[in-house]
Amino acid sequence: MRTTLYSRLKPEYKKIIEEKSEQYPACARSVIDSLQETMYHRLTICEITDLAILLSRYGRSDNNWWTGKDLFNTEDDIA
Repeated sequence: MRTTLYSRLKPEYKKIIEEKSEQYPACARSVIDSLQETMYHRLTICEITDLAILLSRYGRSDNNWWTGKDLFNTEDDIA
């Protein structure tokens, strides 16, 4: 059984979300809720954009936007 995206989120990004949750509680909660999915491709473009903005990850490559491998520890090379 696959684990959630939140559980596979790299620790440095979890820390950023925790820190920003004090200033932006609704946004952080929304991002955490969306990361309860098990597959990155099931996230909406809006959810991915909210995550990238919250993490200040603006310069992501096309491949990273498509796969999410820059944000998550992977299982069998799948984010």
